[in-house]
Amino acid sequence: MILRTIYYRFTAFFAFLYLSFTVITGSFNHHVEGFPNALHVVNGVAEAVQITLQVPTISIVYVERSRDSHLRKGLIRGPFADRSSSSLT
Repeated sequence: MILRTIYYRFTAFFAFLYLSFTVITGSFNHHVEGFPNALHVVNGVAEAVQITLQVPTISIVYVERSRDSHLRKGLIRGPFADRSSSSLT
C-alpha cells in the first residue's frame, strides 16, 4: 500500500512537470506563425484537472477493493459484524 501511494505521487509529480512544460510551450511560442498556442495551454489545463481527479480516485478505488478483499477473507471485520463471536476474546 505504501509503495503504491509513493508510485501515485511519483507519477503525478512527473505528469504535472510535463503539463507545466506543455503550458510553457504554448505560452511562449506566440511569435511562431501557425503554432497552436491555445491548444497547448488548454491541453495543459485539461491534464492538470485530469491528474488532480485521477490520482485520488484510483487511490480510493484501490483502498475499497483491498478492504472488500480483506472482508471476504475474514482478515478484518465489517462495521456491522457480530461482536459476540470475536476471536480476540
